[in-house]
Amino acid sequence: EHEPAAAEAEAAEAAEAAADAGAISCTPCAPSIFQRSRRNKAASRRFGIRTFTYERRRPFNAVRLQRLIEEWPLPKKNKKTFSLTDLESSTEAEASDIRAAFKPILRSKGFCWVDSEPFRVNEWSHAGRSLSVLPEDWWWSVLKPDQLNFQICYPGAKGNFERVRRDKWQEPWGDRRQEIVFIGGPCMRERDITRILDDCLLSDSELEEFRQSTLDTHPPDTYFGIEGLLRQMGEDPETFGRGNAGDEDTIDVSPHAEDVQKDS
Repeated sequence: EHEPAAAEAEAAEAAEAAADAGAISCTPCAPSIFQRSRRNKAASRRFGIRTFTYERRRPFNAVRLQRLIEEWPLPKKNKKTFSLTDLESSTEAEASDIRAAFKPILRSKGFCWVDSEPFRVNEWSHAGRSLSVLPEDWWWSVLKPDQLNFQICYPGAKGNFERVRRDKWQEPWGDRRQEIVFIGGPCMRERDITRILDDCLLSDSELEEFRQSTLDTHPPDTYFGIEGLLRQMGEDPETFGRGNAGDEDTIDVSPHAEDVQKDS
């Protein structure tokens, strides 16, 4: 499972990249309150690189989240170097609040919970021109006991589950949550980004409908046990091991096959 706290250390690396590019600062903005690591604080003081973690305990609405992704102001081309002027907030003439708020973001990563994939952790990954939100592993809290027992057999999975259970679990949703780290320039405003992301969350009525529709539901059993292992290998459990009936290289392994070949 992705650990968003690790992304905060990347703020210092982003600051070094800005320095190498001859970065200049834009109009000072209010200081961030989420500068957690000592190295990140040093980067923020020297170059104005900021970071904060967005955390919530309700799903995103998939339609509203998709609309946000489509309006995200990704750069038109990749640059080998950048200046902090590239991360300045947009002017009032820009197309939307989303563009103005999200332009100063240099990088974001973590995971999120989306109503269209209620059982899956969606990995959030953004850097440069690349932005993706894709379903990956299962949330621990949606697994049945036998499914959980299967999952913790993977190397390192049991320790991960115990850590999440100890540090991240919160009823009634268990480990399901939003946890996304944002790294950006001096004009990145946590308040504006948080407001826009909050607008993508399910409303109270939508959340209750979601709760009722997912009550006592779990991932399909075909993704666990032997079938699950085959899927992990990229095989189709329905066709694995059957071979092709018309394949000329098919070998007859029946008990009398060798005798038939000798007689012929």
